[in-house]
Amino acid sequence: MKKLPLNLLLFTSMFILSLSSTAIHQLSTLGSVSDTALTPILHGQLLPLFESAAFWAAYPALPAFSQLFLSSALIVMLLLLGLTGYYLLILKKTDPAIAGLAFLLLGAIPALISLTALRGNQLPEIAGPWLAFMLTGILYSSTASTIYSLAVLVKVQPPSRIK
Repeated sequence: MKKLPLNLLLFTSMFILSLSSTAIHQLSTLGSVSDTALTPILHGQLLPLFESAAFWAAYPALPAFSQLFLSSALIVMLLLLGLTGYYLLILKKTDPAIAGLAFLLLGAIPALISLTALRGNQLPEIAGPWLAFMLTGILYSSTASTIYSLAVLVKVQPPSRIK
């Protein structure tokens, strides 16, 4: 197994993890951030958030602990990651780099659901939960990819079963 794809995947996953956690932090303090354009964010377009000086001034930041455990995003992502991990690693015995990339790409599912729900939105009360669902999905998938890549790179072995 080549380590370069896994090292690149690890770096990418950790970078996405830090971006999404900072974005969740910034969105939770959006009322106090003055240089971020709100209208595109209400429609699910997060590029203005990443372009703002306030975002990069706060980078890297961790959101409040309670914001990391949104029940709907957590349940959806645990189910997706668990089923994908079981299928790719147990049933198909897939290459570790491909499995880690699949974990990372699973974050696109909550993002696409959120973008669809936010189409034509004008109300911040509606945008908030969907943006949180979008970003925590990405956060969970990048965390799973980071942990999996680290475990493969340092060759963590599962505990042996007692017979």
